[in-house]
Amino acid sequence: MNQLSYIAPHRTAVVCGLVVAVATAIFFIPLAALMYLATLADGTGESVMITFSLSLVAFVFAPLVYFIMTYIGVLILAWVYNLIARKTGGIKFKLTPVDPSNPPQQQLEAEQG
Repeated sequence: MNQLSYIAPHRTAVVCGLVVAVATAIFFIPLAALMYLATLADGTGESVMITFSLSLVAFVFAPLVYFIMTYIGVLILAWVYNLIARKTGGIKFKLTPVDPSNPPQQQLEAEQG
């Protein structure tokens, strides 16, 4: 058995924040395009520019805002986990070595029959 007795708050928060920011950016690219196309269907040129400008602002700032919020949230959660882990010893888990000649997907298929 192994024990997870400490989580590096800053490093964990940066990784989680970056994952969420990239996922948000990937999500907002098609969303911004759809917003632009929806305003083109409206037919008024002024509303197209306003909506397109807002979608670009959202595309740029949403990943940044999501990164900051995720960073703060994970930083707090890691700090709380470390406080609790000092008292309880942390989460216990078992590591199983993987045979390089038999990747995990093949092992899963072999186990499922």
